[in-house]
Amino acid sequence: AARAWGQEGFAAQALALARNASWWNELKRLNVPFDPNSFAHADAAPALVGGGGLDLALSFSADYALPASTAHVLHVENLLLGDSKCDAAMRREIATSAERSEPETVARLMRAAVGRIEGRDYERIDVALELLAARLPDGDELRRCVRGRQLLSRLRVVVPDVDTSRRLNFHELVASPWPVLKPLLAPNTIENLTA
Repeated sequence: AARAWGQEGFAAQALALARNASWWNELKRLNVPFDPNSFAHADAAPALVGGGGLDLALSFSADYALPASTAHVLHVENLLLGDSKCDAAMRREIATSAERSEPETVARLMRAAVGRIEGRDYERIDVALELLAARLPDGDELRRCVRGRQLLSRLRVVVPDVDTSRRLNFHELVASPWPVLKPLLAPNTIENLTA
């Protein structure tokens, strides 16, 4: 009807409002906070990844012409900083989404994520260091990533995956090893520490 009256602008506004209303209902259903008066599409994407998953976030990105790589990098962050078990399937899912993201964005995210991951979660820290190392040129930062991954590998031998509460805190160990290791030095523990 708007086209018949020469009101194409009104028709476009009506279509945009209908699309927004559809997404507003979905955001409400997922308990994602938003302000319909100042709806910022990019602000909803992070919550959509967390609340509705990658497919919904990709659909949202397509509707609002946001880069799909944004949804993928948010998905990587959501998985990496989440609390579900970091198993082989999750590692593959993280790697797949990281490959579909901008390398510089993934590297920046991994730099920030390493320090935000709980220090006893060796698996997630290892994933973050692996993704970061894959996006770095040769240099000091790459060597630190490689050394960090080697340390994590050794730490997994000392304290098996069964009891993560007994694991040494990776962040504390890297920052200042002696205060972390000193209480563990006893004749019956030396063998475990040198394994």
